[in-house]
Amino acid sequence: MLSILASGTLVSDPTQKTAASGRLYVRATLRVATEDDSILVSAVAFSETACQALLALSKGDAAAVSGRAKLTTWERGGETNFGMSVVAEQVLTAYALEKKRTRATAKPAEPKAERVRPAQVAAALAMQDTSAGIADLADDLPF
Repeated sequence: MLSILASGTLVSDPTQKTAASGRLYVRATLRVATEDDSILVSAVAFSETACQALLALSKGDAAAVSGRAKLTTWERGGETNFGMSVVAEQVLTAYALEKKRTRATAKPAEPKAERVRPAQVAAALAMQDTSAGIADLADDLPF
């Protein structure tokens, strides 16, 4: 098996299925352009994040899948067709990309101001030495 990254458009809506073991998985088929034509890539996702990403899509949406792949062939009407099966470990969609861009450019939350109680203010004022004048501060200046 080889690892690939395939990018294309969905030829039908992804479908969620249940294996005999009770494990949920999602199947999707992408049409991936090649130099001369296009091939069909059958993707199967088992991880929760990959399944959710595929289920958020519908026919005609663009997606990219990465994972372990195997070349496949079949005959229809006397003609040999080529394709690929992929166990999708990761799925990237335009929706996920936009979400990441939005998060990256969002302003960071400003820190919350510390709440000061009246008793703290009174204590801080009582501790201040009001006898220091401007002349005393002049020694602290670096120029």
